[in-house]
Amino acid sequence: MRLCFTACLLLIVSAPVFAQSAAGLAAISGVVRDQSGAAAPKASVVVSNSSLGTVRTLTTNDDGLFTAPALVPASGYKVTVTVPGFGGYETKALDLPVGQNLNLNINLSLAQSATAVEVTGRVPQPWRSPRTLPLSKTPRPMSRR
Repeated sequence: MRLCFTACLLLIVSAPVFAQSAAGLAAISGVVRDQSGAAAPKASVVVSNSSLGTVRTLTTNDDGLFTAPALVPASGYKVTVTVPGFGGYETKALDLPVGQNLNLNINLSLAQSATAVEVTGRVPQPWRSPRTLPLSKTPRPMSRR
């Protein structure tokens, strides 16, 4: 009985310590939608901070939701979203203070298609009959008759 009481007391006392460590972090979450407002499932979301060396690669769920919890509070976070067939999304220099959960609403547009045509080749030379005589390059006086 005494052991059970001690274990319960230890859990109650340690709970605020765990809460403080979680409160000392930050998070980025959000929803990814297409241009019509429908959710974009299985979108690739990369949350990174080059100064900290942090890179989190996430995938949105069926409702287009993503979350990157337990991020170190700092400035300079970047969020990049890619979905095949849609234009990409990127935001830079996000500032995450202690305890903040930054919520992003990301709307993607259709990708612009571009077609490039490159033409290579030579201009064809005019056809010359092998019986064609070359013209004289030196002028000759005309004879009178």
